[in-house]
Amino acid sequence: MKVSIIMPIYNTSKLLRPQIQSILSQAYTDYELILVDDGSTDDSGDICDEFAKKDKRITVIHKTNAGVDEARNTGIDTAQGQYLYFVDSDDELLPDALQTLADGMENHENVDISIAGYVYSHDGKADPPFLPVSSRMFSRNELMDELMCPKFQSLGMPWTNLYKASIIKDNHLRFDKRIHTIDDRVFMVSYICAMKGTAYHTTKPIYKYNLGVGVSFQIKDKYDKRNLTIFDGQCLIYDAVRSNGFSSKSIWWARHRMINSYDKKKKYFLKYHDLESVKYLDEKFLAAIPFYIYRLFKLRELVKELLEMLHLKKK
Repeated sequence: MKVSIIMPIYNTSKLLRPQIQSILSQAYTDYELILVDDGSTDDSGDICDEFAKKDKRITVIHKTNAGVDEARNTGIDTAQGQYLYFVDSDDELLPDALQTLADGMENHENVDISIAGYVYSHDGKADPPFLPVSSRMFSRNELMDELMCPKFQSLGMPWTNLYKASIIKDNHLRFDKRIHTIDDRVFMVSYICAMKGTAYHTTKPIYKYNLGVGVSFQIKDKYDKRNLTIFDGQCLIYDAVRSNGFSSKSIWWARHRMINSYDKKKKYFLKYHDLESVKYLDEKFLAAIPFYIYRLFKLRELVKELLEMLHLKKK
């Protein structure tokens, strides 16, 4: 088969059926669907088995709970397709999603990743699509520039991308279970680093992301040690971008994100008097960036703020 669709599942029984059905209803049929039940305690596992009995393209894996990254990695190890596509169990594919991604990969020369848009859904109401200005090809370096630039953060979402299985498996790429929240983004950076070809990005939306439902995670305003791993992830991204020959623009934005993460997380752990974590942040940050660069960066930000204030006063 051409495409292996990998879906990690944990306690999403109320939303699981519509997502699976949205896949089975696709006009594009050359795929296998790998459902990884990550130790669900509701009837999600039973729903998976029910669908598998009706469709030979569906494989169900039941495993002990280890998190979404381990579930995705299990799917990668099992997949037989030429391309890999990762979806969540609490969202839905839009009609022609698989065909759109496959066309992007196969109708253009030397494409290593096919990318599409998506829509947010709040309480069943869809927001306008999140889309690039126009469909176009990206070189490896251009794609990293777009990923690092704040206006295109969605490029790091795995459910908008069709990946080549050979690139993932030959380079031993996996989702890093040590990284919290931005693990998808770390994976995307690693994939771009391993690419030799180009990317195709279409303006067509293919995915409905159900915001604020299911198991979508948000760190709330309470103490959570996992905040440290967000900074760790930004450090991994900065190291990868800096050491793989990407543009000064990408390096600047990666450094910018790491510095901002350092500042925010340091304030966070000081708030909760976790001095051990503060020490960890300081040591790791100063090992990555000389202190004078940090000071220059903060001075630049201060000058920018002052200029903006003066501009507002003139108005």
